[in-house]
Amino acid sequence: MRKIYLIALGVIVATELVQAKNFKLLIEGEGGDESGTNLNYPFYIDKKSNNWKVEVGFNSNKYDDVEPLGSKKFDGKKTTQMDEKNIYLSLSYVLGQGTTLFSIGAEYELFTQEKKQFGYYQEKTDYHPYDNNIDIKGSKLNIVADFHYATKNDPIMIDLKTTITPKTNLEIEQETKIFPNLHNGGILKSDSTMDLSYLIEGEIIFNMGKYFNFGIEGKYGFMPYDYQLKIINSTRDGYVESNQKYDEKRSEIFGKIFIKKWLSDDIFPTIGFGQRKIDIDDESVTQNLVLFGIEKWF
Repeated sequence: MRKIYLIALGVIVATELVQAKNFKLLIEGEGGDESGTNLNYPFYIDKKSNNWKVEVGFNSNKYDDVEPLGSKKFDGKKTTQMDEKNIYLSLSYVLGQGTTLFSIGAEYELFTQEKKQFGYYQEKTDYHPYDNNIDIKGSKLNIVADFHYATKNDPIMIDLKTTITPKTNLEIEQETKIFPNLHNGGILKSDSTMDLSYLIEGEIIFNMGKYFNFGIEGKYGFMPYDYQLKIINSTRDGYVESNQKYDEKRSEIFGKIFIKKWLSDDIFPTIGFGQRKIDIDDESVTQNLVLFGIEKWF
């Protein structure tokens, strides 16, 4: 397991959406290569009835993972740089009023994953360098459902969201160079379709009195991958296509303190700590987060 320590700066602003956080911007970084951004902006398109909600969002995550020489996972040394981005647009119908709201709708999502690897593979007593670049582009049509309970003055606020993806379309581009003899031939373009995936998100905020609130947020996602790549053959003198099939699991949890009576009655500075974990079969990357932010509630 590799641990990457990040500092996150979050700024959350709101406009007109009743009983919801309208705009959420989260920037993560440590002055190095690890960084991330989350942007979420929901709004009603019918101001009279408030039954139809549109949500626009953007997420990115960038991190490094380094395996040492002679590790169990690899017979050489490798550095992996991962750059992930996704953008989505959803339309939902909202039911309920007052303290309890429920919505269900459809969402279209586009995402990219850029994976760059540089490393050494061991052959007898020598180590030989290689480059491995894999670009994945995907599109999804999701089913989304949201549940919201309570207002800012109630003892407890609850937000739940479930995203279900019946299938995901992938486009894969690969360029692999193994030196000194196999720096050509490791190029592949392919298409693939993945099975059911999902994402579950939840937040609960406790009203702790006059001066602060305490909140807990969590996420869990599952996505199965199935596509073709070129790998070095058994005699190490060429490439052969190989099916890459694995499950990716992502989890995130962190707690936040909302400070009251500082900026205004509706704007709360926040501070918190959390952890994001990405599991791919027997490999794992863990990011520990410190969160600073501002939220405005209605």
